[in-house]
Amino acid sequence: MIELMADTGIGPVYDLGSGWGGLVIRLAQKYPDRKIVGYEVSLVPWLVSVFFKKILRLGNLEIYKKNFLQA
Repeated sequence: MIELMADTGIGPVYDLGSGWGGLVIRLAQKYPDRKIVGYEVSLVPWLVSVFFKKILRLGNLEIYKKNFLQA
């Protein structure tokens, strides 16, 4: 999936059910010029994702604790 990103253009990337943040964190690191957005409804995986976002200083990554159908 990460290798396929090079062919997807320049718009934002959404992960609808981002879990522990594994994909969105890697995408944000590899593509610092693209906006990466993750949605997660479970508290603990969301907290872990936000923790790593802050530790890694990923300014292009947004992680919401929200159902994407209600966003």
